[in-house]
Amino acid sequence: MNIKIESSRLLVRNFLLSDLSETIAHKEEPSFSKYIGEKPTPIEVKEQLAKDVQNWSAKVNEKLRLVIELKSENKMVGILMFKFVDTDKLIGEIGFSLSADYMGKGLASEATKLLIDFAFTEFNLLKIIALCDIRNTASYGLMERLGMTKLSEQITYTDTTGKRDSFQYELLRSDWFPVR
Repeated sequence: MNIKIESSRLLVRNFLLSDLSETIAHKEEPSFSKYIGEKPTPIEVKEQLAKDVQNWSAKVNEKLRLVIELKSENKMVGILMFKFVDTDKLIGEIGFSLSADYMGKGLASEATKLLIDFAFTEFNLLKIIALCDIRNTASYGLMERLGMTKLSEQITYTDTTGKRDSFQYELLRSDWFPVR
């Protein structure tokens, strides 16, 4: 699926093999791995990028990773993620990361809004969820500013790096596109 979503400042697009050096630099930032586990090696980033440039098949739990590009600088400033959690119930999950130098400028909010609009419209989702480490105040602050609702005070989430305490948020299509 070829994706190109734009705002006045941002381009959200599929990864290209030419994004390797910027992707490595982004994932080497301490802020990238602070809440999501071990920092990947350059070889792991290259292997992931090779998968990310292939056609996404939209299977449950298969991640679609997208570049957040700042148009004025023609530079990757972050990464968005989408995956289907349940195709029968039309539930998807999103994730986001932004380079530290670009935080606090509204770019993560702008990019995430683009992804949410796209996911609800393109995939006809009924609900989008997101998880974040309970210590990641910037992440859950963004989710709350986007109108997402916290589902639980704390859940223990297990991934490849072990157990982490996380918040889970949800956003219903009916809340994002209210009936007028």
